[in-house]
Amino acid sequence: MQDAAHGGLLEKQYSRRKVLKAALVSSVLASSAGLLAACETDADDDVDDVDPVDDDADDDVVDPDDDDDEPVDEEDDDDRPAGASMTGDDPDRMGGTLRFGFAMDATTLGTITPSVSPSPTIFDQIYESLTLMNLDPDATDDDPDVFPGLAHSWEVADDDVTWTFHLREGVTFHTGNSFDAHAITYVLDEILNPDDPGSNYTWFDETLDSYEALDDYTYQFVTSEPYPLFTRAIQHPVWLMIPDPEHHREIGEEEFGRNPSGTGPFKFEEWVRDERIVLTAYEDYWDGRPYLDQVEFHVIPDASSRVAALEADEVDAIHEVPGEMVSIINDNPDLEMLTATGMRQINLLFNFDNPPTDELEVRLAVCHAVDVESLVTAVQGLDVVSLPQGYIPAEVEGYLDVGLYPFDPEEAGRILDEAGWVMGDDGVRERNGERLEINAWANDRFPNDAQIIEGVAAYLTDIGFDVDVDFFEWAAWLENVTTFEEHNLITYGMGNSLRDSEWYFSGAITTIARSDNPVGGRNNHSGDAPGDIDERMEAAGQTLDRDERLEHFHAIQETMHEYAYWLPLYIPYEAYAIQSRVQDLTIASAELMRIGRTWLSED
Repeated sequence: MQDAAHGGLLEKQYSRRKVLKAALVSSVLASSAGLLAACETDADDDVDDVDPVDDDADDDVVDPDDDDDEPVDEEDDDDRPAGASMTGDDPDRMGGTLRFGFAMDATTLGTITPSVSPSPTIFDQIYESLTLMNLDPDATDDDPDVFPGLAHSWEVADDDVTWTFHLREGVTFHTGNSFDAHAITYVLDEILNPDDPGSNYTWFDETLDSYEALDDYTYQFVTSEPYPLFTRAIQHPVWLMIPDPEHHREIGEEEFGRNPSGTGPFKFEEWVRDERIVLTAYEDYWDGRPYLDQVEFHVIPDASSRVAALEADEVDAIHEVPGEMVSIINDNPDLEMLTATGMRQINLLFNFDNPPTDELEVRLAVCHAVDVESLVTAVQGLDVVSLPQGYIPAEVEGYLDVGLYPFDPEEAGRILDEAGWVMGDDGVRERNGERLEINAWANDRFPNDAQIIEGVAAYLTDIGFDVDVDFFEWAAWLENVTTFEEHNLITYGMGNSLRDSEWYFSGAITTIARSDNPVGGRNNHSGDAPGDIDERMEAAGQTLDRDERLEHFHAIQETMHEYAYWLPLYIPYEAYAIQSRVQDLTIASAELMRIGRTWLSED
């Protein structure tokens, strides 16, 4: 059945900028739900065995046609770097099972409903999108951000909003069903169903004016505004991964989340809840069979137990290695650390709406009072984190070296003195009878968060603050932090895999994130940001001109420094430990990994 054009999705009430924030928040909310689910205990300890879909695959996948006239096209498969290909072609590397140890179980393996890590990690093995993020660790700024995925080429029209993708032919889902353009329409219709919306409903609803299959292998999107990150955004593991429409329609989203079918290099085999998820190689994968026969994701919540399992050779790789355990890995000749530069930065955010952090002088004093390097080194160590160089990670496009405020407690005291905050007899500063009191909130989203906030409190106490520290579980923290009424300081991590400044700033500092959209407002925990941030973010999000975007992003960081928006703390690495026999495991920020080229050498 030929798809009709899906135009005029809803009357546009918000700009795409506002919706991007709302979409980011939906991801945060999904994370909190997943964390709660991961922490629940099943009293009966039932095992939920899930049978895989039948594999009645068609004949071998035909090679996609090259179209030399398209402005973006695939390279010759033999010349593509590791970041551009999901599999390899060396027959001597075939075989074996790779066993992972992860901290939590997946919440779903479906692509329509909300999901948290490690679901996206597993999605990248089962599903694909139209484009493929370049995860090559040796990639430079001159290399492309994305490569062809299920689309072998694409172009954007002169209007900067019409995107046309040319799809590969001969691709099959793991059930043997054929992939074509109508599968894209199916997943978008499911996400945009107002009666049962998907997790990214808001983003797609406000980003797209229309979407349409022009024919079986040509697809067109029209965005509501120029969107420079479009080809990056659609490849993200929780945005536009393409499920098998026939299989999904037959069994429904809930069951599909336990028994998925995609076009990726690995197909679903088994899910034993709270124990393991098993994937097997898809023999008819369009880019060639992956090296490994099987991949297992084992649930091992406790970090020390994950390390012990690796030492005992019960698993081949583990994620989230604590800094204090890195020496155990390094001292074992059979194990190796594998790290990737982190794209998430942990910051100390100020509440601009709540006294006394609504005062610039108080925020400046805090920035000078905390010895970040000593604190982070003592609490986290520098094996699995690095110290920030600016307000966002240096590897993010749009980064500007504006400098950071140096540790200088004497300068912090001078600033407070000039602002009228005079040291009292009890060691707490006062002004007009009011004590210099602040509330600092921590949560359990990241390791040692409580120790970090307690260390900050100790530094601030030394210069005359009266600090009240509160600790929340992640879900409770999210519920309380959005009121803007009680907290002054919070630790908060910001980052994503798109490596662009827009995705850092939009959800955290722009006031429009909460002024017109109560859902989007959940991701702005600082209140009304001073300066021209909103205008700059709107302008940067509406041009495809890279130089213009960088100009706006640089100006934003200068404003952030001028008004002391937040105090950068540290950048976590993506830290894995592996058995030495594990070869060519490609990892990247935001828990992304590529396993199709991974192989196991002989012990």
